Amino acid sequence: MGRYESAEASYLEAISLSKNGGFMPSFVNLYEIAVIRSRIKVGKEKVDLQLLYQQANQNKAKFNDGLMANYIAEILMNMGQEYVEQAEKWITRAVDFDLRNDTRWNLARDYRLQAELFARKNMNAMAQETYQKAIEVFATCGAQGWVRRIEEQLEQLLQKESPG
Repeated sequence: MGRYESAEASYLEAISLSKNGGFMPSFVNLYEIAVIRSRIKVGKEKVDLQLLYQQANQNKAKFNDGLMANYIAEILMNMGQEYVEQAEKWITRAVDFDLRNDTRWNLARDYRLQAELFARKNMNAMAQETYQKAIEVFATCGAQGWVRRIEEQLEQLLQKESPG
């Protein structure tokens, strides 16, 4: 079982446990969005965007706002080039939520995804700046593995820019 299939199975189990345990519907919505994110990564999901947006807008657990927006942005980025502008709006939304809610780990993930989007749009200076933000925030979280991973992505971007 691949990484995304395994994630999907875990999220489906979390949905079941949350529903049976009487958890907040906001958590179920988060896990359902995460299932779609996992499925789209392997090309097996047709996405109902209106339902996806509705799930995010029904969120009552404010600390999940940024994570939901991040997941939706990632889903949109994987749906194709015609969804990149929408993805950018959702990433900006995720950053705003996570700054406001001081959810640093999610903020670092937002910056990483935003940098990837900028790189995809050939906005390399913005991508570099945003990768640096991700590195700084991951470092404050003590996530050295993520710091190294983002530094590698930044190095790859810089190599693409340098001639020959």
